[in-house]
Amino acid sequence: MMSKNKLLFSTAVISILFGLVSCKSADVVEKSEVKNEAVKQDDKNTEDKNYTSWIESAKEGNRLKSGIIRIKTKPHLGTFNIGVINDDNKDVSVLSSSNEYTSTSLYLKTSKKIYKLTAGSGVYTKSFVGKNAIRLLYNIPKVADVAVDMYCFPSETPGDDDMIRVTATITNKGKKNETFSLKAILDTVLGESDKYHFYTSDGMPVKNEVMFRTMQNQKWVLSKNELASMQLLFDGSDCTAPSLVALANYSTLEKRSWEPDMLSYRAFDTVLSYNNSAVGVIWQESKIAPLETSKNVFYIALASDLRKPNGDKYLFHEEYLEDEETEKTKVQSTQKMGEPADVLEITPSKPEVSESVDFTVKKLGKEQLSPEYVQALLDKIASLEENKPDINREELLQLNAELDAILEALRQQ
Repeated sequence: MMSKNKLLFSTAVISILFGLVSCKSADVVEKSEVKNEAVKQDDKNTEDKNYTSWIESAKEGNRLKSGIIRIKTKPHLGTFNIGVINDDNKDVSVLSSSNEYTSTSLYLKTSKKIYKLTAGSGVYTKSFVGKNAIRLLYNIPKVADVAVDMYCFPSETPGDDDMIRVTATITNKGKKNETFSLKAILDTVLGESDKYHFYTSDGMPVKNEVMFRTMQNQKWVLSKNELASMQLLFDGSDCTAPSLVALANYSTLEKRSWEPDMLSYRAFDTVLSYNNSAVGVIWQESKIAPLETSKNVFYIALASDLRKPNGDKYLFHEEYLEDEETEKTKVQSTQKMGEPADVLEITPSKPEVSESVDFTVKKLGKEQLSPEYVQALLDKIASLEENKPDINREELLQLNAELDAILEALRQQ
């Protein structure tokens, strides 16, 4: 069994070895028409200059309610807040609503400067509301326009709107080709009243700050409590692959550096900031010609009370169908046609546990040496050891052997 000291030592070694922790498309079968319509409508709203359904918001802001989704804006600042309408018709914020929503923010980086996309410092903001959609427009004269469209739609039909397609469109307003990159800091709040701040797509809790250089394995992260849940999806469908996704204390992400300092796998709580988690996302740089555009897309799926969001089933619907069909085939193949299967009386026996597990360096793949995989492995070991009465000793031995092999492989690099 892995001791606490070994777990801490492994984490420290991996942190030193790695240093800085370095959209697959899925065609939808039954839901393809709904998805295509969502993408088509959002693109129309974004690109069609003659689209007349946009109504400019008043200075005091606007509120959009669509299905279980609620979006509020502060046009004079260019800030926004997202919430869920629960079964009691009460509004539950999934992002921080303090300080006029300013802790959730977007940043634009050029070859010369980083702009925080909020009013002031040479940035001008407007907000518009349309059918099932909100638009925030940021204008940096002679540099760029950034239009952020949040289009609401249902993950299932019939059904209430419970998903948001977020499209950030950058337009080069300069006279020369320019390199742009977009960053978002989402000040999440649900996990701050839950046992863990975040969960990964495999259901494992995220216990410390962590950074992913690709979301092809994790695909999405979950922030939840007993009142609401929010899925942030960065892979699948037409998602734009981010270059970095960080789950960290808000104070780690809000610093002036473009990328956060994530060397030490710190706890979410710090001396200066207690119980204040956030998600940081940075997308790849794009070189854009004058008056040309570049887009970054991700999805938000919401659920009220103790329900689970359907974002993964929506974006990866074909994979879910394949899994269901495979399971159905397995069940059918074990049954004899025309008569019930014989019922055997089985006396449970305690499985034998091997004290040595064969796991050598040669058997390791590149994916197993990635920081994301190793952190997930450490979290899984810690989670198993927490559940001592129901501990699976065989699995724990296997995971420890794998971790030892990974550490040895990293030392040999």
